[in-house]
Amino acid sequence: MESPRFIFRVLFAVFASFSILMAGCTTTVPDTVTEVPPIAEDINDSIEDLDEPAVVIEREDPTATDADKQDEQLEQLIADGQYKEVIQYTTPGGPENLEIDIVVKDDAVESVALKGIKPKEISLKMQTAVNTALQDLVVGKNVADIDLPDHISGSSLTSVAFKNHLQDLIDAN
Repeated sequence: MESPRFIFRVLFAVFASFSILMAGCTTTVPDTVTEVPPIAEDINDSIEDLDEPAVVIEREDPTATDADKQDEQLEQLIADGQYKEVIQYTTPGGPENLEIDIVVKDDAVESVALKGIKPKEISLKMQTAVNTALQDLVVGKNVADIDLPDHISGSSLTSVAFKNHLQDLIDAN
């Protein structure tokens, strides 16, 4: 009896061949052929023929008033800036102080850092693990899209403390 791996390879090869065959059968040739214009001899000739700019660069609107800028900021969940705060949460071993440093720009988290203040040994392990995991879970993500699990790297207390802090920042704006 043939191994399942061999059977899988044979089925895959048959399927791939059939797919290629079918793709070739469904290709149609247009009835009319459109003539392609010749390449411009001079690059300036081709640039002048463009209906739209080749590159669009968005710049801040110089006519925008302070009120317009404030309205734009109000639409953000969290105003741009660095938010550094020491929070306290309770563990079975007693209260822990945790410094949370978050940098936000255009509602995206640019950086995050957790640092325990004189933590107990187990808390230090958990805080370090959560800090490491948060780099992948929140950095570069839009604040509205962040959905953290209740346990990050085996830690529920540090995870919940961070989630609550992030929600407090959103609620404060």
